[in-house]
Amino acid sequence: LRKEAEALYFNGDYGFALAYKKSRFSLDKNSSESELVETSIGQGKTLVTPLYMAMLASAVANDGIMMKPYIVDHIEYYNGNTSKTTVPKKLRQAFSAEEANRLTEMMSEVVASGTGGAAQVRGVTVAGKTGTAENSTGSDHSWFIGFAPAENPKVAVVVLLENSERSGRATPIAGKVIKAVMDKYGY
Repeated sequence: LRKEAEALYFNGDYGFALAYKKSRFSLDKNSSESELVETSIGQGKTLVTPLYMAMLASAVANDGIMMKPYIVDHIEYYNGNTSKTTVPKKLRQAFSAEEANRLTEMMSEVVASGTGGAAQVRGVTVAGKTGTAENSTGSDHSWFIGFAPAENPKVAVVVLLENSERSGRATPIAGKVIKAVMDKYGY
């Protein structure tokens, strides 16, 4: 489990130009069985950032290819001219295209008929995953990661509400963001 996590840039540097926190995966050979079970379902001592989760969701949407993150796509001037266009760079093949397709199918089901229903957008297949992260404050964090349209992705989204006191609160916000982007693309 640790080997796979580190292959996905847990505990590692993914070459982002700005300061960021690394996602942390802390299992090792001395970990207890309880820690292994907790970690395998996303609990325990595993720590992730919204940036990392956006990279992971994007990798699923991109046939398993994880891209190097960047902030500015291009600069557009008042006269319509553009400059300094960022050329996207592959970070690594996170999983095979077949694995990404299977994950897309499962994530689409989460939104179509599971815990992610509040992220549905009429006429668009949304793929997503909800999450509830327990933490030391006693108020859970609510997560949603996803992308749309599942068949030809245009947007990946991550919503994290810290100490939200209720699970699922991030999901309708993600749905609104996805809808706004789909409206922009004319879906």
